[in-house]
Amino acid sequence: RLDEVVTEQEEPTYAPFVLDQVPSFETNALTFTFPDAPRPVLRDVTVSIPAGKKTAIVGASGSGKSTLLQLMLRMYPTDGLTIAGQDSQTVDPEGLWQHANVVLQQNHYFYGTLRDNLLLANEAATDEAMRQALDDVGLTTFELSDRVFEKGENLSGGEKQRLAIARVLLREASLYLLDEPTSSVDALTEQMILKRLFARATDATLVLVSHRLAGLEAMDQIIVMDQGQVIEVGTYAELMTRQGAFYELKQVEQSVFAPIG
Repeated sequence: RLDEVVTEQEEPTYAPFVLDQVPSFETNALTFTFPDAPRPVLRDVTVSIPAGKKTAIVGASGSGKSTLLQLMLRMYPTDGLTIAGQDSQTVDPEGLWQHANVVLQQNHYFYGTLRDNLLLANEAATDEAMRQALDDVGLTTFELSDRVFEKGENLSGGEKQRLAIARVLLREASLYLLDEPTSSVDALTEQMILKRLFARATDATLVLVSHRLAGLEAMDQIIVMDQGQVIEVGTYAELMTRQGAFYELKQVEQSVFAPIG
């Protein structure tokens, strides 16, 4: 009708997100469906990610592990999630990201030097600190003056991942949310990088999404997902002793990467 008043949807308002401690995450029967999707991608997920602990979320592709991480980052609104004891829907996403070191499957790079792209993480970083960060992720032959193209088009998948992690190493944070950060690097480089990350995040909350199961012995807990649900939770030793879903995934991984001959 012509006499109807059309009002624009108001932007949500958030209370200031003041994080004076290392954050925790709790989900309670969380079910989530993407807009316009026919069915939920997460169903009845209840997990606890304690403050200052190291948690891995593992499972096959499509199991919902990356979606759960995205909800922790407030990329989509949802019920059933608290962040640092606060209802996630009242948490300002910008404030949360300011406290977090994040590595996603797609990371932002712009045309400029390697130095320019590293300074995105910490504009006060010295050349010495940036050089050390590159060495720590195995980019030892790169120079800070090297050119990076838009979207990192002149870098390989592994180089882009290592550059993203080098940025993380340059910035103090109380929260690390990492989605398949080393999926495109070899196993030895992966273990070196994870060791550096864990040392950097000693007192922080760290959540690692991974389809690889190697190197998870150091995690405080492992959450195993399948078809949008949590099917196991425990330490590496507990899950291997239980010989359930995680154990079976581990046996498959070992058989795939077993040496030939």
